[in-house]
Amino acid sequence: MKKISFFLLLNLLLGNTDAQKNIYYPTQFTNSLTKNKSLTWLADTIVAYNHLQSPTYRYIYVFDTDNKLSQFKTDIWQSDHWENYLRTNYSYDSNNLLIQILDEQWNQGLWEGHNRYSFTYDQNNKLTSYITEYYDSNSWHYSEKYQYLFDIQNHLLFYSLENWQTDHWDKNTKYEYTYNTHGDLVTELHQIGENNIWVNYEISTYTYDSNYLKTQLEILNWNNNAWENYFKQEFTYTSTGKIDTEIDYYGNNSQWLLYDKTIYTYNAQDSVETQLFQIYQTDHFENDELYLYSYDNDGNKILEVSKIWNSGTWNNNDSIKYTFDSQNHLIQKQFFKWNSSTWANFQQWHYVYNSNQLIQESYEKWENNAWYYLYIYTMDFDTQNNLLSRIEERWQNGNATKVKYSYLYDSNNNSIEGKYEQWNNGAWEDFITNEIPIFSNQQVINSVTNNQLHRYEAHFKSFEINTIQAEAIKIKCSIYPNPAKDFVNIDFSENQITAKATIFSTSQKAIQTEILKDKHNQININNLKPGVYFIQINSDSFSNIFKLVKNY
Repeated sequence: MKKISFFLLLNLLLGNTDAQKNIYYPTQFTNSLTKNKSLTWLADTIVAYNHLQSPTYRYIYVFDTDNKLSQFKTDIWQSDHWENYLRTNYSYDSNNLLIQILDEQWNQGLWEGHNRYSFTYDQNNKLTSYITEYYDSNSWHYSEKYQYLFDIQNHLLFYSLENWQTDHWDKNTKYEYTYNTHGDLVTELHQIGENNIWVNYEISTYTYDSNYLKTQLEILNWNNNAWENYFKQEFTYTSTGKIDTEIDYYGNNSQWLLYDKTIYTYNAQDSVETQLFQIYQTDHFENDELYLYSYDNDGNKILEVSKIWNSGTWNNNDSIKYTFDSQNHLIQKQFFKWNSSTWANFQQWHYVYNSNQLIQESYEKWENNAWYYLYIYTMDFDTQNNLLSRIEERWQNGNATKVKYSYLYDSNNNSIEGKYEQWNNGAWEDFITNEIPIFSNQQVINSVTNNQLHRYEAHFKSFEINTIQAEAIKIKCSIYPNPAKDFVNIDFSENQITAKATIFSTSQKAIQTEILKDKHNQININNLKPGVYFIQINSDSFSNIFKLVKNY
C-alpha cells in the first residue's frame, strides 16, 4: 500500500496544518494577504526522456481558480502515444482546506482507486483528523487514523494514531501536551495501546525560569504501574540568556544519579568560546572532552580544536581550520588529527566563488603523504545567476567518474530543460539518473524522478502571490555535498539567522536535531546509516525540506 507523501505527512505531524501550507505544490500560496501582488512560476507539464531520447513519463499539474493543486497526473509513453498511468486528485472545502486526497491507477481502461486520505478540521481550521484507506477487491479498506486537538492559541494538545484491525480501530500511540501561559511546552505524555486500552509509556516535564528559559527536563518511564526515573537535564544561563551549564542525570529506581556536565564560556559577541564535557565519577566530575573555538572580526568561526583528558592533562585530538575571503565566503576548511607532537593532515574542502555564487567545491583526503581527491563539483551560472551546469567528478579506489547536469532557461528564469550526461572516451554521452531538479528564479521548486531519466522538458505557468510571501522566500538555503558521507554543510544567504535543522528518516522518524546559528553550518552525519533522509530547516522567516542521500 502506498503511503501519503512524506512532505505532506511531515507538515501535518509537525502541526503545520493550514492546508494551504501543506498541499500547494511545489510553491506555497495563501489568500489571507492580498496587497502588493507579484508573480511566481510553477511547472505544470513536465515530459521525461530516457538516454535514447524516447519519452518515458509525462507529469501534469492542474490548478483550480484559487491556484490550489487539484490534480497531479502521470502518463506513460507506449510506443507512439501517451497512456494514463497514475493520478492524484485533491479536494477542498469552502474554506480552501484540503479534505481529501485520492490516488488512482489506470487499469484496463478505467481509473481504479489505490489510496485515499480524508481530513477534517475544527472551527479554527486546524486539523482534527485524517484517515488513510487503501483499495482492494473492489472496495475501500481503512488503514490508519490520526487525530489532533488544538487549543485556542493553536497549541497541539493531543495527537493519536490508531490502526484498523478487521472491524475496529486498534490503539497504537498517543501524545498529550500541556503549556504554560507563555506558550512553552510543560508536559508531554506518551501512551501506547495495549489490548486496545491506552497505557502510560513515558512522560516529559519541562520547567522554566522567569525569563522563560528552560531550566529542567525530566523524563519518566512507566514500569510496573508506577513512574520510574529515566533521564533528567538541568540548565543554567548567562545574563544574556546563553546556556552556561547543562547537567545530565540518569534514573536508578527512585533516585537521580549524576551522569555528565557541559560547561560553556562565551566571548564578548556571545559566540561559544569553550565547551567543556565532564563525566561524573563516584563523587566528583572529571574532565572528558574540551572544545575551543576562535572567530575573526566578522564573527566567522575560524578554528575549532578538540582535546581529550588523559592521565590528568589535556591532549590534542583533532582540529578544524576555516578560511574566509573578504566577502565572508568560506573558501577552505581543513581537518587535522593530532599525531604525537604535531597536527597531521586528514581532510580538506575548497570552495571557489564568482561574486556570491559557489562555482566549485572539492574534497580531498590525506593518504600516504599526499592529497587525493574524492570529489570536485564545478558549477556554471548565467548572468541571471541561473545554474547552467553542474559537473561532478568523483574518485573511488583510483577510478574516476564524471557526470554533468545542464539546464536551459526561459526569459522568466525557469528551467525548461534539464539533462544528465556522463563523460566517456573524451566526450559527453547521454546517460540516465534517477532525479533532476527543476528551477525557477534560482530556487529548486520541484524535481523529476524515475529510474530511467536522462532529460526533461518543462512548461511553466505563472501565479500571483503577495510580496510579503515573496520576501519570506528570498532567504536561500543550500545543502552540500549531497550525496554526503561524513558531514553536510548548510549555508544561508543571510548573515543573521537562527534556524533548526531536523533530520528525518523515510519512515518519518526524527533522528537528529541541530541548531544553526551561522551563515555557514556543518552537521556531522557519521552516525547515519547509508540511505535517503530528509532535512527540515525551520526559522522565523522560512521553512523548507530537502532530500539528503548518505553515502557509504
